[in-house]
Amino acid sequence: MIINYYKPLGKTSFSVIKEFKEKYPGEKVGYVGTLDPMAEGAMVILTGSDTKRCEELVKLPKEYEFDVVFGVSTDSGDVLGLVDDKFRIKSLEPACAGRLRSKLRVKNFREILKTFLGEYQQTVPAFSSVKVKGRKLHEVSRKKHILKNDLPKRPVNIHEIALLKFYTLPYSDFEKEIFGRLGQLGVFGKYFRIDEVVKRWKEYFAVQKAAGMPDAPFADFRLLSGRDRKSGAGVPRRSIAKCQIATIRAVVSKGTYIRSLAEDIGEKLGVSAMCLSIRRTKVGLC
Repeated sequence: MIINYYKPLGKTSFSVIKEFKEKYPGEKVGYVGTLDPMAEGAMVILTGSDTKRCEELVKLPKEYEFDVVFGVSTDSGDVLGLVDDKFRIKSLEPACAGRLRSKLRVKNFREILKTFLGEYQQTVPAFSSVKVKGRKLHEVSRKKHILKNDLPKRPVNIHEIALLKFYTLPYSDFEKEIFGRLGQLGVFGKYFRIDEVVKRWKEYFAVQKAAGMPDAPFADFRLLSGRDRKSGAGVPRRSIAKCQIATIRAVVSKGTYIRSLAEDIGEKLGVSAMCLSIRRTKVGLC
């Protein structure tokens, strides 16, 4: 049997398979494509004789919609990581902020996304199940920091990529979003440094509040309707105490990490970035 299952936010792929094994006792159970705990969406479950098709189905392209927040990064590339203090928004130089405002115009941003089409060498995340010398990277990374240059790279293919929208999120809402998502882990949190992660995020927001929630370094460029443009609503304006976020859709090959793609997009902009949310919308045609 082939089951198109929607993995909820906060669950691990392993826990999903465990549930299906309990539901189908005595049956072989497998799946196509691991989803991170902080990701949700389509997960193809295989049971019985269809488990033999795993190798065939795992090669299918996958479609994602993901939100990238700019000006902040973590060691995992998503909210389930330790915030890197060096990349707080307030630390960006004014000149750098000006260049970024220009790059975050809708037209310019779309041009940057186009540069990812086709094959490129992607650095795998430090917190991933990729093995190096027989050990999974996430096991090594919990004990010591691994420099990005020391992480393995591998070819991936971006078949399609498009900007769906820009939006801003007040820091107060960003804070609620972060802790709301972390709270979805429940009993699984203990496997992902949850206490340390929550503590670091609290420190991050405490510093932002003490600084009066400084201006984000990007103008608020929204995708505007024709009516908005005629009314002058498209004039860039400072976004006071707001995060700048892009919602992106991508169709990618097997082995592509969306967390790494988000960081690479930020790198081309000259700013740190991380995934606020990841939703897999399709596996192949499912």
